[in-house]
Amino acid sequence: MGSDKTSFIVRSAAELGQAARQQRKRQQVSITEVAPLINLGPRFISEVERGKDTAEIGKVLQLLDGLGLAVLILPKSVAQKLDRSLRADPEAPL
Repeated sequence: MGSDKTSFIVRSAAELGQAARQQRKRQQVSITEVAPLINLGPRFISEVERGKDTAEIGKVLQLLDGLGLAVLILPKSVAQKLDRSLRADPEAPL
C-alpha cells in the first residue's frame, strides 16, 4: 500500500481507527479490497476503524503497516510540540 505525508497525533482507539480509515480512503480502497492484501479479516479492520479498545495490538500494527502508516512513540511534551508545528505548517519537512 502507498504512503502519505499526513500525520496524526493519536490519543485513543477511536482516533487511531479514524486515522486508519482516513488513510485507507485516501488510497481509495475498500475494507474488502485491502483485507486480503494485508492478511487481516474485513471484520477486524472495520472494528479497528470504529475504535475497538480491545483490538489485538499486533494485528493493529499489521493493519497500520499495510496502510503505509507507522507508529512513533514520543514523550507527550515532544508530541505536543510536534503537533503544534505540524498544525502551523503541515508541509514542513520533519
